[in-house]
Amino acid sequence: MNVDIRGMAISRWTIRGSSRAKQPPFANMAAPRWPRHSPKNSYHRFRKILALIVIFIVGYIVLFSPVFVIKNILIQGNKSIKEQTVAAMVREQEKHKRWAIFSEENIFIFKANSLRAKLNDQRLEGLEIKKRLPGTLIILITEKNPVALWQNQNRFYELDQTGAVIAETVKRSELANNNLLLINSSIILETKIGERVIEGNIFKIIQEINARLPESAKGIFKLYDIGESSQGKIIAQSTDGWAAYFSPVADVPVQLNKLAAFISEKDLSNKNWRQTIKYIDLRF
Repeated sequence: MNVDIRGMAISRWTIRGSSRAKQPPFANMAAPRWPRHSPKNSYHRFRKILALIVIFIVGYIVLFSPVFVIKNILIQGNKSIKEQTVAAMVREQEKHKRWAIFSEENIFIFKANSLRAKLNDQRLEGLEIKKRLPGTLIILITEKNPVALWQNQNRFYELDQTGAVIAETVKRSELANNNLLLINSSIILETKIGERVIEGNIFKIIQEINARLPESAKGIFKLYDIGESSQGKIIAQSTDGWAAYFSPVADVPVQLNKLAAFISEKDLSNKNWRQTIKYIDLRF
């Protein structure tokens, strides 16, 4: 008996009494597309691999090659801070490894901020670090300029503009060649580097007095004593042995005008008045 298999297969998917016929599963699905390996894709893949290799080689040379090891340290601008001290700090820092891999002896890895933190010298005002390839480190130092000297327990210290102690400095025998203001206080028994030994407003008043002295009194005061400044008295000791009392709250020009008038009057009446007077009070 002959059987039409094709007819059976089709009739299986035909619904009687319906104008629509079911389609076989996956009848409308497109055939899968498999990736084609063209020469163009292979070329782009080769370029990416080559670029990664070049980056790795350059990175290795930059980070690990002896070419970029710090060989020279140039220190400029320092006066009191010793070059040997700064250079020793640099060499010590070179032993440190960042992220436990990269040595700071490499000029690219060397961390300038770490050196700034270590060089904690009171005389230091500014620090700039430049890197000159392939292996030179340039350290530019700016030191504070002292504006006055502080005398305490027969020792002398430099003061900065804020009245803070920069460092211990000259001996008494060297004061003759120093034009800085000399200030002391009998109530301060110990001086420490970095501490402020004189209040800012008192310091400014002393500087103003010294800067605006009349011509007849230029260079006459060798020492300013602030031991009684809290009681309203700044004592200016003259080179002739007499003193002038200034007020830290009264107007400075007015007090200086009184001083100029006093000196002018005394010089006219008695040339030797400086040997007979102990003090002049300019506060009232």
